Amino acid sequence: MSEQENKPEMADSAQAEAAVEAAEEASEASDTAEEQEEKTPYELLGIEDQEGSIKRVSFRVAWEEYEKKSLSTFEELQQNADIEGFRKGKAPLRLVRTRFGRQVKSDTVETLAANCLQQIIEANDFTVYNRFDDDLPEIEEGKALEFASSLEVKPEIKVEGYDSFDVEVDDLSVTDAMVDEQIEAIREANAILEDKGAKAIEEGDAVVLTTQVADENGAPIQTLSWKEREVEKLEYLPEEIRAALIGKKKGASLEASTEHTHGDHTHKQNWKIDIIEVKRRTLPKLDDEFARDAGAFESLDHLRKKIRDDLDKQRQDRENQQAIEQINDQLIERNAFPLPKTMIALASYDFAQRDLNRLRQYGLTLEAMGDTKEAYAERVKANAEKFLRIDLIQEAISKQEDIAVSEEDINQELQKVADEAGRKPLAIRAQLEAQNRWDGFQENLRMKKTSDLLLERAKIKRVQKEEGKEGEKKPVKKATKKAE
Repeated sequence: MSEQENKPEMADSAQAEAAVEAAEEASEASDTAEEQEEKTPYELLGIEDQEGSIKRVSFRVAWEEYEKKSLSTFEELQQNADIEGFRKGKAPLRLVRTRFGRQVKSDTVETLAANCLQQIIEANDFTVYNRFDDDLPEIEEGKALEFASSLEVKPEIKVEGYDSFDVEVDDLSVTDAMVDEQIEAIREANAILEDKGAKAIEEGDAVVLTTQVADENGAPIQTLSWKEREVEKLEYLPEEIRAALIGKKKGASLEASTEHTHGDHTHKQNWKIDIIEVKRRTLPKLDDEFARDAGAFESLDHLRKKIRDDLDKQRQDRENQQAIEQINDQLIERNAFPLPKTMIALASYDFAQRDLNRLRQYGLTLEAMGDTKEAYAERVKANAEKFLRIDLIQEAISKQEDIAVSEEDINQELQKVADEAGRKPLAIRAQLEAQNRWDGFQENLRMKKTSDLLLERAKIKRVQKEEGKEGEKKPVKKATKKAE
């Protein structure tokens, strides 16, 4: 066991994969026990708590149980084994014992251990991430067999100090300028694009481009290599490419390069561009007709009100998110507990896979981003630990507070998701069930109700940054006890 504990923490994918393999081995007791038709009687000798969220389990199995199981195995072998000189199923039991005795002894002891261990796991509601077995006991005629195993389990925690919190959030009050910005975005989305023919590209135009982009080593960057891709705004392109296009005309071909720095490393991308088409953008007039065309709005004022209401909801969501992040930090400070190493390793592996897949989509690597594997692994491990602590703490609070998800809660959330997706609630539920995500949907809803409880217990003060002092905040004059 000490050898397992001294294994280095996740530093690369090889170690992560080893952690995955270890977790899979931890389920062997369950798989083996499921194959058993009967539960083996055993005597529990003790369950001892050890450092690192380890449960040290010891138990005893009577000699008679060993004899019964081994005899059953020998009789099964007698019926199915092909032994030279005998028809199938006709070999003497004594010969079967001689031929297979050593293997049957070993298999019987392992099967009994797995069967009893799984019963103990189920009886104590352990979630096991890894297991370290002692050597199997020697077989002594007439003597009971004693087993011991160390289980790396999900921590059992009782959360303290979640009755009140003091937090500060950015004042994100909705302004007229924010509403105007959204109106302009709708105008931009409904802009009319007209072919400019042979006229040169100007700021505000849209273009259709075919591109080939490679990094400094000549390797193609597929995500930036396009075939007749329409770019509705030049500002969507890198500054160097935008500058190279201004003044060019339909049918022109050009080459340009971009540079961007990550850490201490500067990356170069080489672009080859064919201009297929140039288009002029004309924005619609801002009036009631525009509002009606933009959706089911009676007037421009009606549209503005809807936008303000939506922005206000987004403001509340962002403020709540800031608040819950601070609440979680306070909960972690108030509740210290060990995390299983395998649990951390598996979460780190999942986080790393997600991040590295995203980098690959853009043709990037950690080194290209000015990062090192060691530094990245430490950050991922820290993020994984924080995520796990928050998850375990909120789960424990939901149990301590008896937070449950009612059918009404489910129906309301389904309706909300359905409205956003433009589908029917039953269709959303059917999709979740077909994708084996229904349990997760309900669990997420329970965690949301837990977060809502914590927010209700928080004293939330809105603060705003002083002009000209980035990062510094001052209280709003009329700060309320709770952000409404």
